[in-house]
Amino acid sequence: MNDSMSSMAECLVRWGATILVAVALIVRCKIYLKRTDSSQRHVIVDIGTCKKIFDCKKYLDDILTNQLTPSASRAIPNQRLVKAFNIYNGFTSQDPALGKRFKADASEKINISDDAWSKIAHISQTLVHQQISGADTHGDAIFLNRLAQSITLKISLSVLYGLEPSTLNSTAIAHIAEGIDARWRASKIPGSHCPISLVSLNQSLQTIFPALEIKEGRENPLNFILPAYETMWRAVLLGTISIAFPDERMSHPSNYSTVLVQYLQSPNKHTFEQIHPSEGGISVAHIAQEILRLFPPTKRVYRRYHFPNEEPQLLAADIEACHHDKTIWGDDAQTFKPERWRSIDEKTKESYMPFGAGKYACPARVEFAPMMVGLLVAAFVGQLTEAQREISKECTENRGRGKTEEDKGVKLVNRRGMANFIVRRKQ
Repeated sequence: MNDSMSSMAECLVRWGATILVAVALIVRCKIYLKRTDSSQRHVIVDIGTCKKIFDCKKYLDDILTNQLTPSASRAIPNQRLVKAFNIYNGFTSQDPALGKRFKADASEKINISDDAWSKIAHISQTLVHQQISGADTHGDAIFLNRLAQSITLKISLSVLYGLEPSTLNSTAIAHIAEGIDARWRASKIPGSHCPISLVSLNQSLQTIFPALEIKEGRENPLNFILPAYETMWRAVLLGTISIAFPDERMSHPSNYSTVLVQYLQSPNKHTFEQIHPSEGGISVAHIAQEILRLFPPTKRVYRRYHFPNEEPQLLAADIEACHHDKTIWGDDAQTFKPERWRSIDEKTKESYMPFGAGKYACPARVEFAPMMVGLLVAAFVGQLTEAQREISKECTENRGRGKTEEDKGVKLVNRRGMANFIVRRKQ
């Protein structure tokens, strides 16, 4: 009798423990996950869990273990890019050794001297000035999206491959930028047709790299161009608009322009971080951090997970949601406010991850990317604020959703296929 009761008690304990685990999983899932209607992907919005997802680790209180290797977990969601661009790099390969080599090569390419930064600043200012002054002379509108893409791509090619931006074929550059954007967006929709073929994209690449045989695999220049250019140009565009065409919520828009223009005179790590007491106590670093917070280059980081006895699933760490969380950043979380970076606590810093975190964090995150964003935005702002200008927004396709709030006015929405921003000189 006692043995029977003891066995029953043990069963109840085990069942109770199982139920508690199940309840915990359900509760945690409700807290951490939101399911998108279109793709049935799990989107993670909790900061701590996002960081586990970056490293392809366990999650939900370390109860569920990913059966895939970290390299596979990272590479599988990016196979759509292999099909779209014929690339083979650290983002698409399941070989951890190749991933390490790719990261090392990228780190070497972006390790540039102070003299190189000065040269980039001069070239950027020259390119932007030529385009904007030319438009002013002929009374033409400035299509800011295209200009941000063109300048960012030319500077990326200069840094990565030592090409001289002023000599690059502008038609080929425009087609490459358009092709990257179109094929990237099409790759996210299975079965969709892209109007720009990979053949035509490679033809434009061949124009830029006449001595290089454009082919698939490790020798494809897009292996480095995509992570450098594609993630940066939107931050440059939206950061420029935020400063050159401020809304009424911004506290010191003129200060931002002044600090940025001064940075162009001598761009280096010291001037990037230098505080300007007479300009509100901010630095270019504060401005760049705020741009990357509001408009993170990668809004979501995807990982493939395969839990025991379950179908494989795709988990997405939602960086943008973490960056816009009012419980962390305050009620003004979606307001462009570099001043917030003058005094920021550790908990808030932990939620800032525009280039991911952990072992797969982008090697450009510490210096190169923030400094480059600050420099390119400075080049645009310096030219756009020299005269009275106005900006308007030309809506792109609505993707079958009908007109939404983000398509009205000049509200800034960080997405591929965003509206075209058009700048005209006031009469």
